[in-house]
Amino acid sequence: MDSSFDHCGVCTSRHVSKLSWVWCSDCDEGLCQDCTEHHSLSKATRNHKTVPIGEYQKLPSFIANINLHCDEHDEKYQLYCKEHNSMLCRKCVISEKHAECKEMIPVEDVIQNAKTSVTFSEIESSFQEIKEILKLILEDKQKNVSSLSDSKKKLESEISAIRRQINQHLDQIQDLFIAEFNRAVENATQQIQSFIASLKNNQREIDECIEDVENIKKYATDMQTFLGIDQLENKLNKSENDIQSWTDGKRLCSTVVSYNINSFLQNICYDITSFGKPIIDVQPCELSLHRKKEGQAQLTVSLEPKSSVEHITLKLKTQFNTLCTEVSCCCISPCGKLAVSNFEPSYLNLFAPDGKYEKAIKNIMPNINDVTYVDNEIVAVVSYYDKTFSVICSTEDLGSRLTVNCAWPSFFLCNDSSHG
Repeated sequence: MDSSFDHCGVCTSRHVSKLSWVWCSDCDEGLCQDCTEHHSLSKATRNHKTVPIGEYQKLPSFIANINLHCDEHDEKYQLYCKEHNSMLCRKCVISEKHAECKEMIPVEDVIQNAKTSVTFSEIESSFQEIKEILKLILEDKQKNVSSLSDSKKKLESEISAIRRQINQHLDQIQDLFIAEFNRAVENATQQIQSFIASLKNNQREIDECIEDVENIKKYATDMQTFLGIDQLENKLNKSENDIQSWTDGKRLCSTVVSYNINSFLQNICYDITSFGKPIIDVQPCELSLHRKKEGQAQLTVSLEPKSSVEHITLKLKTQFNTLCTEVSCCCISPCGKLAVSNFEPSYLNLFAPDGKYEKAIKNIMPNINDVTYVDNEIVAVVSYYDKTFSVICSTEDLGSRLTVNCAWPSFFLCNDSSHG
């Protein structure tokens, strides 16, 4: 793209200076009012999408600066190579790099739903979620600062009450204690304020990203949107990593100030040389930060300390007869069902979560060596000798079975539902 889109590209090539009226991303240049009219009527360009220059300037720079033409051949992109995940012009297609590529899709088919794609929608939603998370963290930190101030006021009040009951001997140690306490509060407050400043900066960045997404939706072409998604994802990942690093680094923990009053204040005139000692306690954060994005781990702040294995106590829940003569393996499904395999003769016994026998599945494969649940209904079975891969639907008559020769070991998938 030109370094400036303020002037009409067509007029500039004729050594005439006119201000741009609209921007055409297909032509990758600005057009004045006269050229815009010709551009909209010309058979070659009448279907080009133009954007008023004022609106185009609202696009994020990384979107506006995307080159819509091949860097190597300076021709417009026409195809998309799935194997190399790259846009191709007509000359790229016949190049040595893509000579063997088989999956090439017209650009129009790839970019037509870019703004409504799952990836773009998730990015937009994730930025909003992170904005809310930053808002919650900021509010919590501001409350923490307020609580520190309240703690300071409460402490000073109690000190004044005690101070009135004792003599002038307390003047010196009171001043020392207040100074020490204030330094501790100031240090803690400065650390929190520094983190708050960082949070506000992140908030501004997220707001900019959200505004960028909105402007992309309104003004960017599908090609620009598709090619700009990677940079949006990078910014999103950075924000997510920042939040996770705060969690891992205990940056979200709250700072609490408390104090201990010397129990020997009544004997202060004899042997008390210190008024007390401020205590800075970093407590676990009470926020619970969740992401809605499907398949993504939740960002959470644990409220409970992790238990050590030394404190785990085992408790027997139930016992039952497997009804097998040569047990080779067993597994438990997510819903609590139990599958037990017998090596020879080869079969599976299925049990309900309470240990009640449900049914047996026979004639699967010889010498079942291992078994595991894939989900609540599907069981994977491996044979010790048989070199086949079998898939079976476990209806009452065992249904249909698909068998494929493969290298050892072999696997068998079956549905333990009585209805297939």
